[in-house]
This record gives sequence, C-alpha cells and structure tokens, in this order.
Amino acid sequence: MLADKTLWGVSQVINLNGRLLLMIKPFLMNIVQDDDILDKCKKMNIELENTPYALKGKKIPRVTSILSDMISEEYLMAWANSVGLYQRKSYTYYRNKSTAIGSAVHEAIQQYIQDRMISDFTGLKDKNDRSQAENSFKAFLDWWSVIEKTNYQIILEEEPMVTPYCGGTLDLFMSINGKKYLIDFKTSNQLGFKYYLQLAAYRRMLFEVYGYVCDGCILLRLDKKTGKYQEVILDLCNYNDLEFMNDCDRAFVSLVYAYYNRVNIETNNSYVG
Repeated sequence: MLADKTLWGVSQVINLNGRLLLMIKPFLMNIVQDDDILDKCKKMNIELENTPYALKGKKIPRVTSILSDMISEEYLMAWANSVGLYQRKSYTYYRNKSTAIGSAVHEAIQQYIQDRMISDFTGLKDKNDRSQAENSFKAFLDWWSVIEKTNYQIILEEEPMVTPYCGGTLDLFMSINGKKYLIDFKTSNQLGFKYYLQLAAYRRMLFEVYGYVCDGCILLRLDKKTGKYQEVILDLCNYNDLEFMNDCDRAFVSLVYAYYNRVNIETNNSYVG
C-alpha cells in the first residue's frame, strides 16, 4: 500500500517475456521546498565577521563558509601535513596561490563574456601561476566555442545573492536552447561532493531571490594543467538527476541549521570559552 501523502509516477516500462512491468517511483517536482528549519535560522542572532553579505543590517554567512566549516575533509589535512613535512611550506601558501588563480580565471571569464576581452593575467606575478590560469582560461574558451553554436542568452553573471540565512555569488545563469542552466566554474583538481551542495544552495537562492527555476545545473572544471575542460551536466528533467539535486538541497539545508546552532553555541553561551 502506498503512503497517503506520496505521489507516485511511472518511471520505466519493462517488457519481460511479453509482459509489461511498470516501475514506479515517487513523483518529484523541480521546485525548492520551504523548510521550517531555515525559518529557525533566520531568527537566530549570531555574530559573524568574515562575510561580505548582509540583509537589512544583519550579516549573513557565505555558502562556501558554511560548507567548509561544517564538512571535514581528511585528505586536505593529509595534504597539508605532507606540504609542511616535505616542502617546508605552509599549506596556506598553496591554498592562497590556488585561490588567486581561481579568482583571476573567474575575472577573465567575466571580461570575455561581457566584452570579448582576452586577459594576459599580468596580475599574477608568478610565471607558473600565469601558465595555470592561461590553461584554465583556454579550457573555458573551448567550452564557450561549443556554447556559441547554440541559441543562448545570458540571464545573470557573477551575481551576488542574499537570503536571510546565507549568501553567495553565482558564476553564470543562462538559457541554452530554451532551457535555463545554473553554471559553476571550478579550477580545482577534482570535483568533490561539496561542489554539488554549493550548486544546490545557489539553485535554492535563485528561486528564493529571483523566482527562477533551473532546468539544469552544470559543473565545469577548467583544468589548470592540461587546458581541457570536464563538464558535468545535471538535467533536472531527468528523474535521477533531479532526485540527486533534491538530496543535495536537503543536505545543504541541514548543514545551514547545524552551522547556525554551532555558531550560536560558540558565541552566545556562557558555558563555552
């Protein structure tokens, strides 16, 4: 017997020796659901310093800060230890270099989309850093050459978004052949699961701030070494892709709630400190 409040739909028809079998799954809607725990976050007064986002005078945490503070990545700790042990350099040295390269590439992409300007990355003093940025930008240009053959329209680019519980800046939101895609550029060495949670957060904010519903999401990794791109397309008209993004959305919402409670305990509790 099916649950009373669950909508079910046919997801697949299988022909088994002349007999048709209907595979059914819960029916999914491509819409961001209201969440009671986010309302609780809005009512918490927490103290924040390192954030550029604010709403009605209240500082709002970054999406990336919520993810980095609430999700431990042991492989980064191992990498940081090896850097210190064998190269005698602080891991922050490489992290800052990577951040600088990523920022330069994002700025170059923005300039190219707006004015067709080609950056020379002179802002990066290190020759190797410039080379890596140029490789990432080349990867973007190769991807963009494919996009230019489609019927496309830029809707939002490098757009800051602020909700009562988090803030962030999307890279690109555009229409491609009539479908709206949320696109996030990455210059990292791999596409970790946190990037999908970040996509889910921006998808939610796009709906809450602008009322836009995404038809799809794209993670585009621009390789700093090879100059090639890796494109992951999530088609939200596809059941499995939509289910995955909805799972990511629920995971992000739970992290937001945990983050607010953690900061509240750390800063507004006489038992701590």
